[in-house]
Amino acid sequence: MMMVKVLVSMSGFKKKLASVSIVLLAASACSGSPISVSGAVEIDHRTAGDLGLEGGGSLESIQEFEELRSTRDNQGERLVRRDDHAIAVTGRGVVGVGPDGRERWRYLVSEDVEVGFPRGTDAIVLVHPVEENSSRMTEVVLDPENGEIAFSSEIFSKNPPDPELGNTETRITVQDGVSAQIREESGESWTADLGAWCGGTDASAADFTLASDAERLYLSILCGSGADGRLVALSLETGEMVWEGFFDGGEAAPEVFIVDSTDPDGPERDIVQRVLQGEFSGGYRYVESGDGNPYTPESLTVAPVIQHLSLPEENEIPKVFLMGTETNLEAFAVHGAASLLMDQGLLTFDAIDDVAYAEENGVPRFYTPMEDVQFFSDVTRNGIVDALRSIEG
Repeated sequence: MMMVKVLVSMSGFKKKLASVSIVLLAASACSGSPISVSGAVEIDHRTAGDLGLEGGGSLESIQEFEELRSTRDNQGERLVRRDDHAIAVTGRGVVGVGPDGRERWRYLVSEDVEVGFPRGTDAIVLVHPVEENSSRMTEVVLDPENGEIAFSSEIFSKNPPDPELGNTETRITVQDGVSAQIREESGESWTADLGAWCGGTDASAADFTLASDAERLYLSILCGSGADGRLVALSLETGEMVWEGFFDGGEAAPEVFIVDSTDPDGPERDIVQRVLQGEFSGGYRYVESGDGNPYTPESLTVAPVIQHLSLPEENEIPKVFLMGTETNLEAFAVHGAASLLMDQGLLTFDAIDDVAYAEENGVPRFYTPMEDVQFFSDVTRNGIVDALRSIEG
């Protein structure tokens, strides 16, 4: 069970085919001198403009992205999607990949690099040492379209920021507590003492998990095995609490997943499909990100969905929270449920109103988040929900 205790009103929020592995090998073994050198760390940064490439680098569909990724055969590398651009991630940096599989830009470093894709934004964030065995770190924010640097600075810290958290303007650092800094300003913007939610005792990194979208930082806090847990949303801008909820605690703080269209790993790793397939049994909850209230997408109240897919169980201790707006939760849940029931042979496109799906070369398919107008529309959702209701047995 989970309940929300307090809502704090906050205003002012700033609101075709080629082998990718060949591209990565070429980028990693580039000839000539690096573009720049910072201390002992060599940085090879080349933008689309440097390579004489302007325009034409955008993906037109999720299918195009999946085809690109299917060609990758190197281990230890991943191809991700940032808006309508493909990015190859290696242990030494990132490479922009065009729809034809060719390199469009690169940012590669001679040392290990932490790469993050903050949710709710299109930014790519990299953190790497300024020089070998140094506590001085370089933080870079890149534009996924052309690889140009939107922001770069040196950070003097033994505890560098987490590149997966924050947004384009704000970085988040996590240790025993949480602190935020505005990138273009010096000094700390705000800090959060996690011990305040644990009765004033010190909290360790084992007591909490975090996630963020463009506006809020979400903390899942469990102060000891079996204790009551708290789910808290803080404003990224001010650090003030937006809302606070409570949940029955288990052995560890539940992980928080953001449900939105900026998931870099693509639809087949969609957290909504994972929970519907039973990866966490009934130990998960949907939560409305704006107010912290539990939420049940309409499609998950339909009898065939209840019968054939894994739904949240109130008597199970939560292992994960799925955080999103009502629009996002509804859209991903209805598409996820329909796709899985189609895989089970219980649903066909013949049962779905043709306004609720697309056709490519005569082959029907569901809309994807890249087709945002259709994917998130009430017309699409209603058409699929009606088809779900028509499933017999």
